[in-house]
Amino acid sequence: MSQQSMTVELSGELTLQNAGCVRDKLMAALAKGEDLTIDCRAGTEIDLTFVQLLVAARRAATHAGHSFSLAAPIPTPLLAVLERAGFLGGNAADQQFWTNGRA
Repeated sequence: MSQQSMTVELSGELTLQNAGCVRDKLMAALAKGEDLTIDCRAGTEIDLTFVQLLVAARRAATHAGHSFSLAAPIPTPLLAVLERAGFLGGNAADQQFWTNGRA
């Protein structure tokens, strides 16, 4: 039996002001019990809150036995936040997730 997968598209301001909406979308997607790809390439503004939501959702998906990936290429606003916050250059699995869109 093959695993179901879905893509969650997130756009616009992915910031603290919109964290509740983003969290709700991620939780709804996780509840479906499918492998997830997050497409945030249309994010115009991204802050550390969004990164924290992605980290939490990735952990939840992994705990449930599902893959969690980012659509490539990583949008420039997300890459800038990751660099400023020190997320790049960490362990190999995290580095691959953030830079190549794979968990």
